[in-house]
Amino acid sequence: MKPNRVIQGSGKYAIVIANWAVMKQGISIKRLHNLVFLSSLKAYTSVLQAIGRVMRLHKDKPMAHIYDLVDIIDKVGKRGGITQNYVQKHFYERLEIYREESHIIKEKEIIL
Repeated sequence: MKPNRVIQGSGKYAIVIANWAVMKQGISIKRLHNLVFLSSLKAYTSVLQAIGRVMRLHKDKPMAHIYDLVDIIDKVGKRGGITQNYVQKHFYERLEIYREESHIIKEKEIIL
């Protein structure tokens, strides 16, 4: 599958919509300030490569932000215990990567 991406804007501001394949190896925008993850990827190298895209230094960018959104839906399993879905499990694996790499983590619960 060919990596997909859309880049809107030019010069100082740009919005990039891309899948994991692009973010882990196919994009170089030093002024990229924010990255939003909406996927259940968990591969250590792929996560680090995607984070590296937004962490690139630029004189106009003192800080970068990474937003990792996940829908936490616990359910009661057949034996009465709480089970997690794969999206949650992969998120917790990414969370460990962020901690191992010493990234500042701020968690926020959004109740809909």
